[in-house]
Amino acid sequence: MFVAVSIAYQSIIFLLPFLLWPSRRNLQAIVSLPIFLITHVIGTAIFEVQAKEYFGVTQKSIDEYTLILLVSCIVVLPTYLAGFYFKSDAVYFIRKLALSFWPRLSGLLTGKMPVVLSLITAALFTYAYIRIGFAPLLTEKPEVARFFADEYEEAYRPYASFFRLALLLSQISIFILAVRILNRIRILDLLLILVLVVLLALSARRALIFSALILVILSYFCFRKQRFFWPVVIAYSLFVGIGSSIFTLIELLLSPGGNPGNFFLILVSGLPDVRDSLWFIHSWLSGRWPATDGLSVIGGLLPEQFPYNPSIISKLVIGSKANAATGGFRFDIPTLGFMAFSWPGVVVFSAIYGYFSGVLLQTYKSILSRVENLSDFLIWTFIFKQIFGLAYFIFNMQIDFLINLILIFFIFLSTRAKYTDKGFS
Repeated sequence: MFVAVSIAYQSIIFLLPFLLWPSRRNLQAIVSLPIFLITHVIGTAIFEVQAKEYFGVTQKSIDEYTLILLVSCIVVLPTYLAGFYFKSDAVYFIRKLALSFWPRLSGLLTGKMPVVLSLITAALFTYAYIRIGFAPLLTEKPEVARFFADEYEEAYRPYASFFRLALLLSQISIFILAVRILNRIRILDLLLILVLVVLLALSARRALIFSALILVILSYFCFRKQRFFWPVVIAYSLFVGIGSSIFTLIELLLSPGGNPGNFFLILVSGLPDVRDSLWFIHSWLSGRWPATDGLSVIGGLLPEQFPYNPSIISKLVIGSKANAATGGFRFDIPTLGFMAFSWPGVVVFSAIYGYFSGVLLQTYKSILSRVENLSDFLIWTFIFKQIFGLAYFIFNMQIDFLINLILIFFIFLSTRAKYTDKGFS
């Protein structure tokens, strides 16, 4: 029952956006499909067994979490479809807001801003690694060190702001540099991308290393090499599968008597969101934790001493065994709703998320389906990546995402528009 309901819920979140707009241009949905396949189609059954055997999760807790997901499914599906199909002022508002920023972001394709931004990012990374005293990739436990958990946490905390700011700026810098290179190859831009990718690789954050470049590569094949687009998507999916489990595989191969063992268990090991949610819900119910009355929603904006900050709430509920990242576990929307307001939170959070996501997808489709050149498509893709992030942010506010938005707005304001939008009004 749990496996079927979990896959059904995640199908609405990951698969439905592509089914509603089955187009090469729907990159927001396409880049999520491998995660859906690995984590939820392949991983759910494995994680249910793992949660029982290794984390003490009871069948009663699994049944409760299954019911949470089922209620969310019943609410999210109709509200998502309503947001997508019914005309709304929200679509007009978001479209107008996005269009107002387009000329300024277009201006980043020329000028010195990307170079300055990249140099600042490289300096922040270098300073952070020196002061922390290590680079996660070069430690004995890169899978733990990349989240600065356990023994790596104390050295990281005083310099966390520098490192996290570097991570945020690197995504913006790499994306803009890659777009510039597609228009005109510059040796300096190539060198800066190489430096930033190396510095990101030292962080051992697999998802961040190539996420910006993946969007650029897929956009290029979407527009200019269309017959190779789906083969490239397949290659990308394989890359995600290998990348998500690479540390586990290396650790097994290098350890004495190491054996790769179960291929599927290794494949899903790097994306344990389902297992973490099961473990958390079990601990939450077992400990009889009361609803946070919404404090867990804003906890990520407050200092780490705040008990409902996501950086510590996992450890408070689960205990020291959590081994959670410094940012806490990644929870789905119904879990966030249950944590904040119990069962009413599951219903309300799911309804808001479903409708807002449907509206965003309709807005995304209305603009991206009419773009006529690659540069504009890349810029719109970047804008909507930030806007789609808001659909999760409003339920789990994180200071990193807020700073990311502030940085983007600052870059907009400091850039003189070089182009005008003649295609939309």
